[in-house]
Amino acid sequence: MNNISQKKHELHLDKGCSMKTYTTIQGDMWDSIAYKVYGDEKYAGVLMQSNVDLLEIFIFGAGTVLTVPELSVEEETEPPPWRE
Repeated sequence: MNNISQKKHELHLDKGCSMKTYTTIQGDMWDSIAYKVYGDEKYAGVLMQSNVDLLEIFIFGAGTVLTVPELSVEEETEPPPWRE
């Protein structure tokens, strides 16, 4: 019998602030995190800009805390650079 439990990702809202955090699980990548928190991989760049100190990481281990900014109206409507 397989007793491996899979942890769900954690998204928290800091009290008194509109900034959220995301705690990674083993194997998370920038695009998969963007999909989990924003619903679309195209926002990976937004996450990366808010977590510059973690840019050298491509595949995350468990427990890394990322800052998750709220999307502005411009970011929500602007196409990614490669589609222009």
